[in-house]
Amino acid sequence: MDFAILMAKGIAAAVGLGLVLIVTGSLLLRKKTPALRAGLGAPGAMLGFVAGSLVFWGWPGIWPAEAWQMPVIDAIAAAVLVTPAAMMRRIWRWPLLVVGLCIITALTVREKLTPRELFIPAMAGAMALYLLALQPAVRVARLWLTAIGPLFLSTFGAVLVVMLYVDQNSGRMLILLCAMSGMLIGSGAIPPLRDAGRGGIEATALLYAAVLALAAFYNYALPNPVFILLAIAPLGSVAGWIPGLNKRPWISAVVAMIITLAIVAPAIWIAVKNAPSFE
Repeated sequence: MDFAILMAKGIAAAVGLGLVLIVTGSLLLRKKTPALRAGLGAPGAMLGFVAGSLVFWGWPGIWPAEAWQMPVIDAIAAAVLVTPAAMMRRIWRWPLLVVGLCIITALTVREKLTPRELFIPAMAGAMALYLLALQPAVRVARLWLTAIGPLFLSTFGAVLVVMLYVDQNSGRMLILLCAMSGMLIGSGAIPPLRDAGRGGIEATALLYAAVLALAAFYNYALPNPVFILLAIAPLGSVAGWIPGLNKRPWISAVVAMIITLAIVAPAIWIAVKNAPSFE
């Protein structure tokens, strides 16, 4: 019961702060440009994640000693760098996104995640692919569900696997990311909040890669294909690149989520099949 209460408090803090920032900001900026409102999404999602983490563990320090504590700092870095990127034109936003990708990778791996020659290219490559796959859906407001739907399903699948079989700390962070993804879906479903909702997708995807890498590092029970599949799953948003679907947002979203489910389901099946006995 104490665990359930703690989970509820953490999720409430994360979603509550995120919604306050997104709703309040969207109302204040309702007469401004969509690009300006999109800049609300990253701080809403990332500061919400930080709030939930503070409920779970407290402040870890500017330079946490443990590898699993670093995503709080990653989230702050993502908020700082992705926020202006969300408000810029495509040609100017990419340098900031690339810098954010590199900084989050460096902060997460440090000297903690070994072998570094595996984790650095894996994390950076996953983040780059997420950003590329998300571009059509992030640029076009009507494709918001094509972008965030796969990420929500991916985080949900990762929660099931990691909480049951890997690591409680990484699992709690994935729960927060799943809550943040759900919050962005809710924001996207309300037209006045849609620009802010889609503006938080890229930052959430970057943090997902970092937390999943930590879960893989602390894993001792499950085969590597589980984490490879979970890392690939958010790429279902590539459906936004399919010609013709960008004019059919609901069909595009369904295709994106079918692709993601087709990847997440085998990951869960492999995890259950290979999981150690609880006896």
